[in-house]
Amino acid sequence: MTRGIDRCLFIYPAEEWRKLAKEMQCRLPLTSRDARAFARLMFSGALSCVPDQQGRIPLPNNLRQYAGIENEAIVVGLCTHLEVWSPQRWQEVRAEMVEEGVIVVERLSHLGV
Repeated sequence: MTRGIDRCLFIYPAEEWRKLAKEMQCRLPLTSRDARAFARLMFSGALSCVPDQQGRIPLPNNLRQYAGIENEAIVVGLCTHLEVWSPQRWQEVRAEMVEEGVIVVERLSHLGV
């Protein structure tokens, strides 16, 4: 589990986390200020977590504060990981996605999406 990019939390399975770490190590040059900042965001807050007997994963206070999570959370599944959001922040991001969906798809068309 670690800080996500949009003030959410990312939860990766161990194997996917190792792939991400290797990819970042190979592609992000230490000479790049942005690369160092991104690596710090992802790795300095990362921790290993194990679900309890009911499948719950406790969220540490520092990560809860980062994501603005208080009593409730929204879990969103992506291809390689989960995102954990405060309900308010998720509603904002979701509304933005709905509003700008076509524009985003057009901007990503060069990627073959």
